[in-house]
Amino acid sequence: MNTHALEILRPLGKLEQFSSARHHLGFYNNVGVSAHYTAPQEQEACDSSIRDHVFRAVAVVIQEHAILSAIPIDEDTPSPYFARLPTINLSRAVSFVTRVDASEPGGDGELDSLLEREHNTNFNADYGSLPFWRLVIVQMVGVFTEFTACFIFHHALADGVSGLVFHKSLQAALNKFDRTSKSMSQTIITSPNIPLLPSLETLHPLPIPPRSETPVPPTLEEWTGQKIALPCITRFKHLSISATKSKAFLTACKENNTTLTSALSALIAIHLFALTPQTTQTLTCVIP
Repeated sequence: MNTHALEILRPLGKLEQFSSARHHLGFYNNVGVSAHYTAPQEQEACDSSIRDHVFRAVAVVIQEHAILSAIPIDEDTPSPYFARLPTINLSRAVSFVTRVDASEPGGDGELDSLLEREHNTNFNADYGSLPFWRLVIVQMVGVFTEFTACFIFHHALADGVSGLVFHKSLQAALNKFDRTSKSMSQTIITSPNIPLLPSLETLHPLPIPPRSETPVPPTLEEWTGQKIALPCITRFKHLSISATKSKAFLTACKENNTTLTSALSALIAIHLFALTPQTTQTLTCVIP
């Protein structure tokens, strides 16, 4: 397909270019945000109705968010831009997986394996035909009132908070439909004719803070790990934290005038220092 014939939306911002370049190089394939959905017990359902409900809800979400029909063009050039796909085939963008065993003690290896495969899959396949996101619906055998939705997307399109916005929009759309709603006969959705939101750099000046007057000693022993080599393989294992502990941690961050991201980065650095050679004095990392 001639992707340069697609409707041009706008150039990628600098942060979007950073994500796009890493995707092109094979260093950073995607971001994922998953959520578990539960329907009212009294709501009758079957496998086909869940599929139909999800398709209809995703179609609504696509019409609300222009970025879902946008793909980066010319990722390997200094001037990448977003273009709009004219249509999105839901039967190819949304997949359904049936779980084998969800009763593993102390974790969920089956879900971890699925997400690991997804994080190692880029968006180069059928370039120009498929969106730069996909939704995997994970179901249990014979259970039609709940499922896990894994939203996987290119980082130039969205970030973690954007993934949460997607799930909130999907939940709202699902709540609009019930078993009496008409079945969806068409799975190819026309993309909305709405403008793409501007890049972050056009909305905020993003000033660079002044350099510290105290220079970093050049003799510090820095640990960098091995050189990056292709293919970059992601290993995935999730960690479950209760809502109570999450809320308490966030409250502690606010009380200490810091953010959740900064606090997590500091915790990760502490543990990395414990694993590196004792001579290590500094780490240089990219914070997600």
